[in-house]
Amino acid sequence: MTQSLEQKRAAFAWKVVKGQSTDYVNLAKAAPALVMGNGLMQTLAFFKSKGEEGHHADLLQHVL
Repeated sequence: MTQSLEQKRAAFAWKVVKGQSTDYVNLAKAAPALVMGNGLMQTLAFFKSKGEEGHHADLLQHVL
């Protein structure tokens, strides 16, 4: 049986984030609230302002 597009996306997302730190997981869970409160561009700018290393940079790369 072939996978649907949603299943392929979910499998890719799982592969990308598997093994990430607890800080990354907590930030990913908080990201929707940040977007709703501040907007997408401001949230992405905040992640970028945190530097090129760490869980903020990782999540920024995964979103982009």
